[in-house]
Amino acid sequence: MLPQLLPSRPRLSLFKIQRSCVYDGPGVRTTLFFRGCNLRCLWCQNPEGQSPSTDTALERGSSVDEIMEVVVRDRPYQLESGGGVTLSGGEPCLQDPRSLVPLLERLHRERIEVAVETSLDAPPERIGALAPHVDLFLVDLKVVGDDELHEKYTRRDPALIHRNIKGLRQAKARLAFRMVMVPGFTDSQRNIEATSRFLRSVGHDSIELLRYFSLYEEKARRLGLKTPALHITPEQSLAALERGAARFRQRGIAAHSVDLDAPRHRAVFTRRVRDIQRDIRESPRAICLESSRLKTDYYQKLRGFEKPTPIHRAERLAYLLRHKETIIYPGELLVGNFTAKRVAAHAWRRSDRDTPRSSRA
Repeated sequence: MLPQLLPSRPRLSLFKIQRSCVYDGPGVRTTLFFRGCNLRCLWCQNPEGQSPSTDTALERGSSVDEIMEVVVRDRPYQLESGGGVTLSGGEPCLQDPRSLVPLLERLHRERIEVAVETSLDAPPERIGALAPHVDLFLVDLKVVGDDELHEKYTRRDPALIHRNIKGLRQAKARLAFRMVMVPGFTDSQRNIEATSRFLRSVGHDSIELLRYFSLYEEKARRLGLKTPALHITPEQSLAALERGAARFRQRGIAAHSVDLDAPRHRAVFTRRVRDIQRDIRESPRAICLESSRLKTDYYQKLRGFEKPTPIHRAERLAYLLRHKETIIYPGELLVGNFTAKRVAAHAWRRSDRDTPRSSRA
């Protein structure tokens, strides 16, 4: 008679684990990016995490043991800095609690604190199941006080979000609120005034402001996603952040941001370094074929393309460093430029797998 098999827990759907993060909660953190999100924000920074599934080989998902094997590598840094693990995404609260809760229990057994970056657009029963195991909810507000505008920018009504905020407050969960300052979308007087009123209504007098970045637009193009370009420059992004912080403070809300609060130190260079910089600027431009020849030799002689990508890239670099010309220019301490000339562009020769291309050194 065959033994009765217990149903296995669903595997967790992640698309990235990022170590040594300092922007996803207190201290040094390992951030787990989960797949699946109900919102479709115009400025979504991780469009690759919107869909709950993927066609790649990683679709099988990750087990708790596999995730923990990566997380515990940085445990000493997490404990020393007051950091931990942050669940992000996507929307981590959409994961099946039958798999996510055991992960959180394992983390706490290792004395690793857990934060969750969330919009709270998820079933209340799932958030309720996670709440006892989460040390900090980082709630990402989009648009406050204008339900139509919220739906226009995210394609979701905010009613569920407000319901979950109420539920977490009743459960005495620790909450912190954040907002991306998107020029022309979330930095308006009206939105900041409504957000300030909301924060005071839930007993909060502070908010973390995040700077808008446009890098997601290129990711969306590579994924074939129809994401409209907002055409926001870095200068406009920084100005919106500064303007938003000032408007919140005018309303009695302490607005803080890593991009504004971090001390800025002007680099001081020695005379030797300035001389090297001058020599580099004054050096003639050229084309370097040495790296091209060595890389092509590696792929042709050692059949590099038949090996996994991380392997052939590492072997290619080792081959290049063993065989390239070493040049030490006057006054320099670092040895071995990427090119045989001081200022040059790389050129690739044609091989069985490559077409000619060039890239700046």
